[in-house]
Amino acid sequence: MFNIAHEETACIIKAKEQEFNTALKAKEHIFEVKEQGFNAVLEAKERIIEANEHIIEAKEERFNIVLEGKERRFNIVLANKESMITMLQNQVAKSKGLPIGLGWRYLKGSHAHTQEWQRLTLLNRVRKGAPIPAQTPKNTLQDVLLKNSHTWSRESDLYEDIANVMKSLYHDKLKTSSTGNRLSVQAPFNNAHISADIDVTSQSDKALLNTMLYFVDLKGFSSSNFKADDHGCQILDQFDALYDAQQNRFDFVAVLSNGKSSWVFEACYDESDITIIQRPANDLADAIMHADALSRKQYNQNCIPALDEECFASKAVIALREKHTLLSVERLQGKIKEGAEWQNPFGSRTGSKVFVLKATSPRGSSLANEIRILEKIRSKLFENQNFLHVPQLVWKADNQLGIMPCGRPVDLDNGEPAYISRRIVKGLMDGLQFLHAMNIIHRDIRPSNLVLFGADDKCHVVIIDYENAVDNNQKTSYEGGMICLPRHLLQHHLERGGHVPRFGAPIESSDSYTPRKQDDLHAAILVVLQILFFRWFRQFPVWLVEKDPKRTQDVCDLWDNIERSAIWKPFLQAVQAMDDDVYEKLKKMGDVFCALPPVTI
Repeated sequence: MFNIAHEETACIIKAKEQEFNTALKAKEHIFEVKEQGFNAVLEAKERIIEANEHIIEAKEERFNIVLEGKERRFNIVLANKESMITMLQNQVAKSKGLPIGLGWRYLKGSHAHTQEWQRLTLLNRVRKGAPIPAQTPKNTLQDVLLKNSHTWSRESDLYEDIANVMKSLYHDKLKTSSTGNRLSVQAPFNNAHISADIDVTSQSDKALLNTMLYFVDLKGFSSSNFKADDHGCQILDQFDALYDAQQNRFDFVAVLSNGKSSWVFEACYDESDITIIQRPANDLADAIMHADALSRKQYNQNCIPALDEECFASKAVIALREKHTLLSVERLQGKIKEGAEWQNPFGSRTGSKVFVLKATSPRGSSLANEIRILEKIRSKLFENQNFLHVPQLVWKADNQLGIMPCGRPVDLDNGEPAYISRRIVKGLMDGLQFLHAMNIIHRDIRPSNLVLFGADDKCHVVIIDYENAVDNNQKTSYEGGMICLPRHLLQHHLERGGHVPRFGAPIESSDSYTPRKQDDLHAAILVVLQILFFRWFRQFPVWLVEKDPKRTQDVCDLWDNIERSAIWKPFLQAVQAMDDDVYEKLKKMGDVFCALPPVTI
């Protein structure tokens, strides 16, 4: 009995032992599988970590490259400003007795354009493009260029041959000047079919920029070591001048050549900067024909209004702006059509036939407000017919107005003689006093809205462009140029950390304000400073200020400098006090313009 029980127990123990061994082996197998899985996961994570380390190293390397690039650009800008400060300090030291009351930072010139080209290159906004395809048919252009190219031994040799062959290409009369370094192809504004005039010019005539299709920059017939980048800053300078003149156009093209090597530069302006593509051409003929075809697509011929040829004769394009076009027009004897109105000039303008026609561009807005202001001025001029510093309205039509006189712009580039600059200051103050007495606030006083009319010894300034003018105490939003933005509005936007609105675009309705007469007078102070220091103010083109809060801060800093200036602070205080004699006090700003004696060596 006992033995049977013992055997049963042994069997149970053996069965349990086998079950345990089986379970143990199963768990060992599970453990081995899990261990293999763990090792696989561990290896995968190690590979991920290793890959991330490579990514981090690549990003660190890229960051260092970007940092080095920014450091180089900073050093370029810093060196440029330091050299300009030194140059300006030397100029001030040499100009004995010249009334300079502000510590200007730098001037803009050829050196600055060189630095600007380097900046664009570092930002990859100057790029190499695909070669220009062979153009067909080349005909006369190619034949003459090949025939005469062996005779070109110096820069001046290129002009006549190339100009003559382009003349034959376009079948137009050739315009020439005694000196020059550039061929400009110009689109006639009074012909729906764009043909071209060829001009050999040094680009001193700014009116040419308004209708220029493209230009060919010629360099001396040199060795094969001719590089496009070496002349890029000059091309950039001309592109900027074209963009400033043709504000309704954003794409431009130019040709650079020395006769042997030719390049096409294609420029595109966007909201923040300019991008330039450099494209090599097989020969000069290919480059010219490509530039000609491309520019005709770029040039906006639709912005120039059609005129009734029985009533008016076109004289010249004065300006092509984003919102409007200005033409010089002569009044003929034809009958005015229904819906338009011609008003004969009176007083000092009696008998005049040439006037300025302003027409809205496709992206422009109504001229109704400007016509209303000009009609108000015209009615007041009947009481003082010989007052010269505001225009007379003579023409009204759908999306058009006409004013007299047709003057010339203030020459800021070369500077006006001292006696004319004094006339500008006096006439500007008399004109503003006239407007303010009528409770009209101009809101856009700047040099480009002043024109000169008459012979030098009798010339006077006329205040133009009343598109943004308002009646006194009329609450509105600001729509003028940024350099004319009232100081308190500039500071308000900076405090809010917001961007200044785009030129011509109103500030948000919550920022509407009531314009004051002082706003015009503050802007007039800046006008005088711009005439004195035009090159410094070139850093504030409208299209740049509108996109760059730093430039807005620079304008605020400018006002701080004016407040600290012993020369200009009294004028600012006179505006703030707004006494009855404020206009007479501000006329004394003209005393800063003095005729310096010639330098004797």
